[in-house]
Amino acid sequence: MARFIFTFLFFCFLTTCATTSNSVQTIVKPMDPLADLDSMDEFAPLESGAAAYIFIDAPNSRPILDLFVLGNMTREQFGKIAGQTSAIRAALYKRTDQAQRINFMAVAQGDYPNVLSAMALTANPDWQKVHAWNGAPYWYSETAAVSLVMNTKWTLFSNGDPFARIPAPLPPAGFDVFRQDAIIAGWLTDDAPLNKTFDIMEIPIEINARTIFFYVDYIQPSADSSERVYKMTLRFELSDPEQSAGLMTLFELAELFIGENSASDTPLSLAAKSLLTNSIKAEEGVLTLTTDGLSAERLTLIFNAFSACL
Repeated sequence: MARFIFTFLFFCFLTTCATTSNSVQTIVKPMDPLADLDSMDEFAPLESGAAAYIFIDAPNSRPILDLFVLGNMTREQFGKIAGQTSAIRAALYKRTDQAQRINFMAVAQGDYPNVLSAMALTANPDWQKVHAWNGAPYWYSETAAVSLVMNTKWTLFSNGDPFARIPAPLPPAGFDVFRQDAIIAGWLTDDAPLNKTFDIMEIPIEINARTIFFYVDYIQPSADSSERVYKMTLRFELSDPEQSAGLMTLFELAELFIGENSASDTPLSLAAKSLLTNSIKAEEGVLTLTTDGLSAERLTLIFNAFSACL
């Protein structure tokens, strides 16, 4: 089957223990390396040290997911993941950190057809079975730059070893309340990539934040439009509580500054304007920014700009 038909596969594997002193060979039952995922904290299957951890409600985020590219996979291939998935937890890692062997890792929960997957990958020479650091088997495609391992309920995928050595930390305090009703939500562990994103968008602002949450939800379209639009909320818990009012003023001035340069609008500058055309709320130590309506394309451009800054 052509490599552009992307489906998942997991084979249970059989190992044989060493022969005992009585020369009796013990056969170990087939093991499922994903069997423990049901009892894990939701982000625990992901490696620690990520710059961003993200939750995605796959069915309700489908118009956005259809625009994403994962590794060197085509949008069609990634769309097949979304079509079989109910939820995705993902992690993005800094490319500049030489200690990291992966750029992304994700755990997807859904309904995956083992038999069809087996037929697809075993017949495709581009997919090779290799073994993880813990001995568990997984499949790797050098062309797609994606690794995966699955059972009927879970799939792990990354651009390297899909099994975490050190589990991701629990979400920061307040995240579970913040993300209620979100179709995409997450937190950043470092403000540097976001500041770099602001820089390439020519937004003259630098954030010094202890915690950054982000949240995406959709807005009901108007009666004369069938296109779904979205809003994004960014919540900054600032390192200096006295900065919130000053940063709110900077965002307001940045909106005026960028608005004066409309003659040279590019897709990226339009995305910047979308971030700045917003409502801003400042409290002691916390700044919350909520955008106006964003298209799926505009929202994806913002996410891709951030990813490029890792």
